[in-house]
Amino acid sequence: MELPPATVRGWLRRAELGAEQLRRRATALLHQFTVSPPMLEPTGSVLGDALTALAAMAVAAVVRCNAGGVRLWHVAAVLAAPILPVARSS
Repeated sequence: MELPPATVRGWLRRAELGAEQLRRRATALLHQFTVSPPMLEPTGSVLGDALTALAAMAVAAVVRCNAGGVRLWHVAAVLAAPILPVARSS
């Protein structure tokens, strides 16, 4: 996918705007999927923290639901879709 740098920067800006909401939502679900959630180390950015929480939640959901055939990023995408920008092809 060849995109102008301004397009990618726009996606990152929009992702950063929803990052705290995504982090809170993913962390809440993480605690619902596991009794003993992992400690999530700060990454140094709100977006990094959100993606860390999202990944941990996806792993916990797949393990809890015994859904070994489910791709982690499909789980993550379902949670993140309402919050993070979606890449659209023209």
